[in-house]
Amino acid sequence: GLRKPETAPKVEEATKKLFPEGIPSMGADALRFTMASYASLGRSVNFDFKRAEGYRNFCNKIWNATNFVLMNTENQDCGYGVTATEPRGYSFPDMWIIGRLNQTIEQVTQAYETYRFDLAAETLYSFVWNDYCDWYLELAKVQLQTGCASRQRATRHT
Repeated sequence: GLRKPETAPKVEEATKKLFPEGIPSMGADALRFTMASYASLGRSVNFDFKRAEGYRNFCNKIWNATNFVLMNTENQDCGYGVTATEPRGYSFPDMWIIGRLNQTIEQVTQAYETYRFDLAAETLYSFVWNDYCDWYLELAKVQLQTGCASRQRATRHT
């Protein structure tokens, strides 16, 4: 309705009625991910604030996972560079998440090639939330606390 300047006051009034306390803040990344998830639904999309709120929580989960990884790899032997010749004892969880990552890369690549950004977003969301954060990071904590040096190195490398 904003294409016609004369309708702007009516749109503003309707928006104030719908959102008397203002439109809730979601963050740019959550908004981008929400829009990507809507990409193949058609020309007209009714924006769902609950969905955007869910993707805001998803972005927060990525932030927390990143902090965990940095906290456990910074200034640590991760099997790169000089220590690359040291053995890395990959555990089943390490090999599992690498396999899931490869599947995810394949699925997201296929979704991009067919312009199905909604499927790419869904695949990324599922991998990051369900596989990586809910399972792998929890298993990695155990590996980092109790594993031998080569197992810890492999987990940090992964």
